[in-house]
Amino acid sequence: MGSFPDLTTFSSLRVLFLSDNRLSGTIPESLGKQSNLERLYIGGNPFEGVISEAHFSKLTKLKVFHIYNNSLVFNFSSNWVPPFQLEQLYFVSCQPGFGLPKWLQAQKSYYWLDLSNSTILDTLSNSYWIFPNQKFYMNLSDNQISGHIPNLSLESSFGSIIDLSSNELEGEIPSFVFRGVHLDLSKNMLSKLAFSLCAANNNSLRFLDLSNNRLSGELPNCWMHFEGLKILKLENKNFHGKIPSSVGSLIEIETLDLGNNNFSGELPSFLKNCSKLIFLDLRNNSLSGLIPMWLGRSHPNLVDLILRSNHFYGRMPPHLCHLTHLQILDLASNKITGSIPKCLNNLISLMDKKNPSVAISHS
Repeated sequence: MGSFPDLTTFSSLRVLFLSDNRLSGTIPESLGKQSNLERLYIGGNPFEGVISEAHFSKLTKLKVFHIYNNSLVFNFSSNWVPPFQLEQLYFVSCQPGFGLPKWLQAQKSYYWLDLSNSTILDTLSNSYWIFPNQKFYMNLSDNQISGHIPNLSLESSFGSIIDLSSNELEGEIPSFVFRGVHLDLSKNMLSKLAFSLCAANNNSLRFLDLSNNRLSGELPNCWMHFEGLKILKLENKNFHGKIPSSVGSLIEIETLDLGNNNFSGELPSFLKNCSKLIFLDLRNNSLSGLIPMWLGRSHPNLVDLILRSNHFYGRMPPHLCHLTHLQILDLASNKITGSIPKCLNNLISLMDKKNPSVAISHS
């Protein structure tokens, strides 16, 4: 605790970790004279006052800057060109009161950019410079960023992680964003998907969340291009028609969430190919027919099975008793008749009082 330490006597300082303490007061401008400083971590302290260009005036070697959870006022001129080239910028849960930092346009080396939950009010439409032309981690989630995602053709974006969730983005999803390993565009106003998805071909994509957007129509039938997917979340309320057959190509899928749409038809048999499923949520659709017996045979790892609010009918198949890891079984608001299979009594995971909260881990 206390104030920011006096570092003027440490002229050779290269790395400074002060994160997650109770340091308060202002940050002295003398910090900007640490010309050998390469890594600076000052987040998680209740600092106050202004941080300006003077705090970075001679930090020509700075590569990593982490700051988060504070109420500092950031005062940079619109034409400021930093003396450094950052590799990592972690700027989370701050209140900068401005848009996307324009000085980032001068940064050519960064591969890690996290500006999440920082009340950034800006448009992304012409911000081509925000996407580095290399493998990168980018998190701009939980802001007020609007406009369209620029339609780039990044050739080296494999290995990238992009999280633009909980913003106000709209329009079409460009193909290049499907070329990484992790893509979260949930909780936006995006409305076009089909062409951009089918134009991409990336077996390295592991996580895809497009839920809670304005996407609609029939789900594109090109999932064979993404055989490496482990998590697919398409909860939207607007997709209709039958679940496309290429979903059966997702042989690595562990979480499949198609809930709150208007999918119709029977539970497709090609889901038998998705034998690694742990979480299956098809709630609030228009699926019908019998609950198939293969559901209990083909998915030995299933933990959550949610089929509520559809049009399934007939008896509850005793083959569900083969799902020995099942913790949640939800068949409510269907037309299920007959007795409950007594063998459900053998599913001890359903009645484990020691672990009331369900947590699912993905590698």
